[in-house]
Amino acid sequence: MSSYISGVEVSLNDSQEQQLLKQGFTKIKVDVSQGVGPNRSYIWFKMGSEAITRIQLTYMQDMQPGLISEGYNKIDKNLNPGSGDYINLWFYRGHLKSDVPIVELSVTNNPKEEAQMFGQGFERLACDLTLKTGGNRVYLWMKREVPTYICDVTVTDNFGADADYFQKGYIRMDRGVGGAYIFMWYLQTTDAQQALKDLQISTKEEEYQRFKSQHYDLVSVKLSDESAANSTYLWYKRDDRIRDLAMILDSAAVVLYEEAGVKVIDKNLGKGVAFLCFYC
Repeated sequence: MSSYISGVEVSLNDSQEQQLLKQGFTKIKVDVSQGVGPNRSYIWFKMGSEAITRIQLTYMQDMQPGLISEGYNKIDKNLNPGSGDYINLWFYRGHLKSDVPIVELSVTNNPKEEAQMFGQGFERLACDLTLKTGGNRVYLWMKREVPTYICDVTVTDNFGADADYFQKGYIRMDRGVGGAYIFMWYLQTTDAQQALKDLQISTKEEEYQRFKSQHYDLVSVKLSDESAANSTYLWYKRDDRIRDLAMILDSAAVVLYEEAGVKVIDKNLGKGVAFLCFYC
């Protein structure tokens, strides 16, 4: 019988750790909180036959209604104790074609290790689990039963359509870009023939026209808010094999990702460091 990630949990103290051990959970031995506050937070998982197929993260209340509406399970423990940023982990057992069982979880806390994970078949959640502006960033990674590819991308600038996208199987990149409510989404497939070929970002009118003339498809919702001097758009092409999308929030990680074969789009999407990257 196949064995998948069938349960996910979070511990914040020794007592909770002992309870999870008794329930058959395995601890990922990286302190997610990175020493902030009196508690330590760890992610745990259990193997079984009932597969978890999607994991999402939230760090503000407005991100939650769509997940609740579509039946995601919330782990009501703060992954970031001792900080003002309350981060929750959610999981879902779906049965769409895009829902591929998760078979392995991992946590990283340094850019060099992150960059190598893409080549090992892991998929990274976009949100830094500490939401830090400096120091080591912490990321949760998933490996699926079979390789997946990205077959569609979109952008939302409010939370009104969240439930609809979750229902269709899309994964929200749970880190806002260009504004607090602007999020990118992607849909996965196991069919390499349906995968996207390339991604680009335009920040100037001449880039907009160039990608249009090169027959890229435009995602019509802007990646920039209305106060930005220039409009920023996401573009894509089909017919190749993009495996994963991620955001780089640490300038020192850019060269490490590129050395590992990850394609980094050299357009900063945030007021700090925020580069979109993808792996083929």
